[in-house]
Amino acid sequence: MLATQPSQLLNCEACGYDLSAVEDTQVAGKTSVCPECGEPVANSLPQRRSGTYWQNRPELFPLVCTWYDVLRHPKRTFRKVRIEKRHAWKLLVINSVIAAFLLADPWVGVLAGDPVRAARGGEAELLIKGIGYAAYTLLITLAIIGLTLIEIRGVRFFSNRHGWKLSENAALQVCAHASVGWIFCGLLSLLGMATMTALALKTKIIPQTHLDLTPIIPVRVMWHDALGFVFVVGGYLLGMVIFETLAYVGVRQCRFANAPTRK
Repeated sequence: MLATQPSQLLNCEACGYDLSAVEDTQVAGKTSVCPECGEPVANSLPQRRSGTYWQNRPELFPLVCTWYDVLRHPKRTFRKVRIEKRHAWKLLVINSVIAAFLLADPWVGVLAGDPVRAARGGEAELLIKGIGYAAYTLLITLAIIGLTLIEIRGVRFFSNRHGWKLSENAALQVCAHASVGWIFCGLLSLLGMATMTALALKTKIIPQTHLDLTPIIPVRVMWHDALGFVFVVGGYLLGMVIFETLAYVGVRQCRFANAPTRK
Protein backbone atom coordinates (compact mmCIF):
# COMPACT_ATOMS: atom_id res chain seq x y z
CA MET A 1 0.00 0.00 0.00
CA LEU A 2 1.04 3.59 -0.35
CA ALA A 3 3.08 5.05 2.51
CA THR A 4 0.54 7.83 3.07
CA GLN A 5 -2.57 8.34 5.15
CA PRO A 6 -5.87 7.96 3.27
CA SER A 7 -6.61 11.67 3.68
CA GLN A 8 -3.22 12.80 2.36
CA LEU A 9 -3.03 13.84 -1.26
CA LEU A 10 -0.45 11.99 -3.31
CA ASN A 11 0.40 13.63 -6.61
CA CYS A 12 1.79 11.80 -9.58
CA GLU A 13 5.12 13.61 -9.93
CA ALA A 14 4.93 13.32 -13.71
CA CYS A 15 1.49 14.81 -14.35
CA GLY A 16 -0.03 15.84 -11.00
CA TYR A 17 -2.84 13.27 -11.01
CA ASP A 18 -4.20 12.42 -7.54
CA LEU A 19 -2.93 8.92 -6.72
CA SER A 20 -4.41 8.80 -3.21
CA ALA A 21 -6.79 5.99 -4.13
CA VAL A 22 -4.27 4.01 -6.17
CA GLU A 23 -2.40 1.17 -4.50
CA ASP A 24 1.32 0.72 -4.98
CA THR A 25 1.33 -3.01 -5.70
CA GLN A 26 3.26 -5.39 -7.88
CA VAL A 27 1.34 -8.32 -9.27
CA ALA A 28 2.73 -10.81 -11.80
CA GLY A 29 5.70 -8.53 -12.40
CA LYS A 30 3.50 -5.52 -13.18
CA THR A 31 3.74 -2.36 -11.10
CA SER A 32 0.82 -0.02 -10.46
CA VAL A 33 0.95 3.06 -12.67
CA CYS A 34 -0.73 6.44 -12.84
CA PRO A 35 -4.06 6.10 -14.68
CA GLU A 36 -3.43 9.46 -16.34
CA CYS A 37 0.12 9.19 -17.71
CA GLY A 38 1.37 5.68 -16.96
CA GLU A 39 4.16 6.75 -14.58
CA PRO A 40 4.88 4.02 -11.99
CA VAL A 41 3.23 4.93 -8.69
CA ALA A 42 6.41 4.04 -6.80
CA ASN A 43 8.23 6.93 -8.51
CA SER A 44 5.92 9.43 -6.80
CA LEU A 45 6.23 8.16 -3.25
CA PRO A 46 7.73 10.72 -0.83
CA GLN A 47 10.42 8.27 0.30
CA ARG A 48 11.84 8.21 -3.23
CA ARG A 49 13.09 11.72 -2.51
CA SER A 50 16.09 10.73 -0.44
CA GLY A 51 17.36 14.30 -0.03
CA THR A 52 20.55 16.02 -1.18
CA TYR A 53 23.87 15.65 0.60
CA TRP A 54 23.21 18.92 2.41
CA GLN A 55 19.72 17.93 3.52
CA ASN A 56 21.02 14.70 5.00
CA ARG A 57 24.11 16.19 6.64
CA PRO A 58 24.42 20.01 6.76
CA GLU A 59 28.19 20.24 6.96
CA LEU A 60 31.02 21.62 4.82
CA PHE A 61 31.84 18.59 2.67
CA PRO A 62 28.19 17.74 1.95
CA LEU A 63 27.70 21.41 1.07
CA VAL A 64 30.43 21.22 -1.58
CA CYS A 65 29.00 17.93 -2.87
CA THR A 66 25.56 19.54 -3.11
CA TRP A 67 27.01 22.47 -5.08
CA TYR A 68 28.61 20.02 -7.50
CA ASP A 69 25.45 17.96 -7.91
CA VAL A 70 23.22 20.99 -8.46
CA LEU A 71 25.58 22.41 -11.08
CA ARG A 72 26.59 19.15 -12.76
CA HIS A 73 23.34 17.17 -12.55
CA PRO A 74 20.57 19.67 -11.75
CA LYS A 75 17.70 17.57 -13.05
CA ARG A 76 18.69 14.46 -11.15
CA THR A 77 19.53 16.44 -8.00
CA PHE A 78 16.25 18.34 -7.81
CA ARG A 79 14.42 15.08 -8.42
CA LYS A 80 15.72 13.81 -5.08
CA VAL A 81 15.28 17.04 -3.06
CA ARG A 82 13.21 16.24 0.01
CA ILE A 83 10.22 18.55 0.35
CA GLU A 84 10.63 19.99 3.83
CA LYS A 85 11.70 23.27 5.35
CA ARG A 86 14.62 21.89 7.37
CA HIS A 87 18.10 23.22 6.48
CA ALA A 88 16.81 25.28 3.52
CA TRP A 89 17.29 28.68 5.15
CA LYS A 90 20.73 27.74 6.40
CA LEU A 91 21.78 26.76 2.88
CA LEU A 92 20.39 29.99 1.43
CA VAL A 93 22.18 32.15 4.00
CA ILE A 94 25.53 30.38 3.52
CA ASN A 95 25.39 30.70 -0.27
CA SER A 96 24.28 34.33 0.01
CA VAL A 97 27.11 35.27 2.39
CA ILE A 98 29.72 33.64 0.14
CA ALA A 99 28.31 35.41 -2.91
CA ALA A 100 28.13 38.73 -1.05
CA PHE A 101 31.73 38.40 0.16
CA LEU A 102 32.89 38.03 -3.46
CA LEU A 103 30.57 40.74 -4.76
CA ALA A 104 31.70 43.26 -2.14
CA ASP A 105 35.37 43.21 -3.12
CA PRO A 106 35.22 45.53 -6.18
CA TRP A 107 33.25 48.20 -4.31
CA VAL A 108 35.02 48.62 -0.98
CA GLY A 109 36.65 52.06 -0.92
CA VAL A 110 35.52 52.93 -4.44
CA LEU A 111 32.33 54.92 -4.07
CA ALA A 112 32.44 58.60 -3.17
CA GLY A 113 31.75 59.14 0.51
CA ASP A 114 32.91 55.65 1.46
CA PRO A 115 34.83 55.92 4.79
CA VAL A 116 37.28 53.29 3.55
CA ARG A 117 38.28 55.59 0.72
CA ALA A 118 38.85 58.49 3.10
CA ALA A 119 40.94 56.31 5.45
CA ARG A 120 43.57 55.33 2.89
CA GLY A 121 47.04 55.92 4.20
CA GLY A 122 45.84 56.46 7.77
CA GLU A 123 46.74 54.45 10.84
CA ALA A 124 43.30 52.87 11.06
CA GLU A 125 43.09 51.98 7.35
CA LEU A 126 43.12 48.21 7.89
CA LEU A 127 40.50 48.32 10.64
CA ILE A 128 38.19 50.64 8.70
CA LYS A 129 38.62 48.54 5.56
CA GLY A 130 37.66 45.41 7.50
CA ILE A 131 34.59 47.08 8.94
CA GLY A 132 33.67 48.45 5.52
CA TYR A 133 34.06 45.04 3.89
CA ALA A 134 31.86 43.47 6.57
CA ALA A 135 29.22 46.17 6.10
CA TYR A 136 29.18 45.72 2.31
CA THR A 137 28.97 41.94 2.72
CA LEU A 138 26.04 42.23 5.13
CA LEU A 139 24.12 44.63 2.90
CA ILE A 140 24.68 42.53 -0.22
CA THR A 141 23.73 39.37 1.69
CA LEU A 142 20.42 40.95 2.66
CA ALA A 143 19.88 42.07 -0.94
CA ILE A 144 20.53 38.55 -2.29
CA ILE A 145 18.19 36.98 0.27
CA GLY A 146 15.59 39.59 -0.63
CA LEU A 147 15.91 38.78 -4.34
CA THR A 148 15.66 35.08 -3.57
CA LEU A 149 12.47 35.64 -1.57
CA ILE A 150 11.05 37.49 -4.56
CA GLU A 151 12.05 34.51 -6.71
CA ILE A 152 10.25 32.12 -4.32
CA ARG A 153 7.08 34.19 -4.63
CA GLY A 154 7.58 34.37 -8.37
CA VAL A 155 7.98 30.64 -8.97
CA ARG A 156 4.91 29.90 -6.86
CA PHE A 157 2.88 32.43 -8.84
CA PHE A 158 4.26 30.97 -12.09
CA SER A 159 3.42 27.44 -10.91
CA ASN A 160 -0.13 28.35 -9.93
CA ARG A 161 -0.70 29.93 -13.33
CA HIS A 162 0.34 26.63 -14.94
CA GLY A 163 -1.80 24.48 -12.66
CA TRP A 164 1.19 22.95 -10.91
CA LYS A 165 1.22 22.07 -7.21
CA LEU A 166 4.49 23.58 -6.07
CA SER A 167 4.29 23.87 -2.29
CA GLU A 168 5.89 26.63 -0.22
CA ASN A 169 8.55 24.26 1.10
CA ALA A 170 9.26 22.97 -2.40
CA ALA A 171 9.77 26.52 -3.69
CA LEU A 172 12.02 27.30 -0.73
CA GLN A 173 14.19 24.22 -1.25
CA VAL A 174 14.43 24.81 -5.00
CA CYS A 175 15.58 28.41 -4.59
CA ALA A 176 17.88 27.58 -1.67
CA HIS A 177 19.66 24.93 -3.75
CA ALA A 178 19.68 27.16 -6.83
CA SER A 179 21.26 29.99 -4.80
CA VAL A 180 24.68 28.54 -5.59
CA GLY A 181 24.18 30.51 -8.81
CA TRP A 182 24.54 33.76 -6.86
CA ILE A 183 28.12 32.77 -6.02
CA PHE A 184 28.93 32.95 -9.72
CA CYS A 185 27.86 36.60 -9.76
CA GLY A 186 30.90 37.32 -7.60
CA LEU A 187 33.26 34.81 -9.19
CA LEU A 188 32.56 35.88 -12.75
CA SER A 189 32.74 39.59 -12.00
CA LEU A 190 36.10 39.14 -10.25
CA LEU A 191 37.30 37.02 -13.16
CA GLY A 192 36.26 39.81 -15.52
CA MET A 193 38.18 42.40 -13.50
CA ALA A 194 41.26 40.18 -13.36
CA THR A 195 41.08 39.63 -17.12
CA MET A 196 40.85 43.36 -17.77
CA THR A 197 43.78 44.10 -15.49
CA ALA A 198 45.91 41.43 -17.14
CA LEU A 199 45.09 42.71 -20.62
CA ALA A 200 45.81 46.31 -19.61
CA LEU A 201 49.19 45.46 -18.06
CA LYS A 202 50.47 42.84 -20.50
CA THR A 203 49.01 43.84 -23.87
CA LYS A 204 48.11 46.90 -25.92
CA ILE A 205 44.65 45.63 -26.78
CA ILE A 206 42.93 48.13 -24.51
CA PRO A 207 43.47 51.75 -25.61
CA GLN A 208 45.14 53.98 -23.04
CA THR A 209 42.82 56.83 -23.91
CA HIS A 210 39.49 58.18 -22.76
CA LEU A 211 36.16 56.94 -24.04
CA ASP A 212 34.01 59.95 -24.84
CA LEU A 213 30.42 59.34 -23.77
CA THR A 214 29.32 62.96 -23.95
CA PRO A 215 26.89 62.33 -26.84
CA ILE A 216 24.91 60.20 -24.39
CA ILE A 217 25.93 61.34 -20.92
CA PRO A 218 28.39 64.09 -19.85
CA VAL A 219 31.15 61.65 -18.92
CA ARG A 220 34.61 60.76 -20.25
CA VAL A 221 36.19 57.60 -18.81
CA MET A 222 39.27 55.53 -19.50
CA TRP A 223 38.70 52.56 -21.79
CA HIS A 224 40.04 50.28 -19.07
CA ASP A 225 37.45 51.51 -16.57
CA ALA A 226 34.60 51.33 -19.07
CA LEU A 227 35.40 47.79 -20.17
CA GLY A 228 36.00 46.75 -16.57
CA PHE A 229 32.51 47.98 -15.71
CA VAL A 230 31.08 45.98 -18.61
CA PHE A 231 32.90 42.84 -17.47
CA VAL A 232 31.73 43.28 -13.87
CA VAL A 233 28.10 43.82 -14.86
CA GLY A 234 28.37 40.94 -17.32
CA GLY A 235 29.55 38.72 -14.49
CA TYR A 236 26.57 39.73 -12.38
CA LEU A 237 24.16 39.00 -15.20
CA LEU A 238 25.70 35.61 -16.01
CA GLY A 239 25.47 34.63 -12.34
CA MET A 240 21.81 35.62 -12.29
CA VAL A 241 21.21 33.55 -15.41
CA ILE A 242 22.77 30.53 -13.68
CA PHE A 243 20.54 31.06 -10.64
CA GLU A 244 17.40 31.51 -12.72
CA THR A 245 18.19 28.48 -14.89
CA LEU A 246 18.75 26.26 -11.85
CA ALA A 247 15.55 27.57 -10.25
CA TYR A 248 13.59 26.77 -13.42
CA VAL A 249 14.98 23.23 -13.60
CA GLY A 250 14.20 22.77 -9.91
CA VAL A 251 10.61 23.96 -10.31
CA ARG A 252 10.09 21.56 -13.20
CA GLN A 253 11.35 18.65 -11.10
CA CYS A 254 9.41 19.61 -7.96
CA ARG A 255 6.19 21.02 -9.41
CA PHE A 256 4.17 18.00 -8.21
CA ALA A 257 6.54 16.82 -5.48
CA ASN A 258 5.12 15.10 -2.42
CA ALA A 259 6.24 16.00 1.08
CA PRO A 260 7.23 13.26 3.56
CA THR A 261 4.34 11.72 5.46
CA ARG A 262 3.84 13.25 8.88
CA LYS A 263 3.69 10.66 11.60
